Amino acid sequence: MNLKDVGIFKDLSAKEFDKIKNISAEITCGEKQILCKEGDPGDKMYIIISGAVEIKKKMAENQAVSLARLLPGELFGELSFFDDIPRSATVEAMTSAKVAVIKKEDFLKLIQSEPELGLKLVISLISKTAKRLRKADDIIRDLTANLFHL
Repeated sequence: MNLKDVGIFKDLSAKEFDKIKNISAEITCGEKQILCKEGDPGDKMYIIISGAVEIKKKMAENQAVSLARLLPGELFGELSFFDDIPRSATVEAMTSAKVAVIKKEDFLKLIQSEPELGLKLVISLISKTAKRLRKADDIIRDLTANLFHL
């Protein structure tokens, strides 16, 4: 998968995408490598190019629960671009992976200097977030229904 194939960038022109490419850096990580830890500052967004990652939430001293497994084309850390809340979970590579990283500072500079591009990107990110929220709502609804049917 190429960065251009990622859903949030699919409607960008070649010129607009080049501006994204200029503010992104690709990193390669090994299996079990931590990409970001719960509690860390939320100053980067990550886009999976290859491999897989797992999002884990600390529940007790030495226990964590898996919240999601993400594959190429998916992203994480984007919420931190809209608030200053530390990371809510730890992300660990399940396999060796290639990930594009965009720093919040660079992203904000880009959308301020290119408002039309910024609007496209923000709408794409909000759409992605809305889909995740709807999925979480469905899971909560199902869990609640199961509790009442015990």
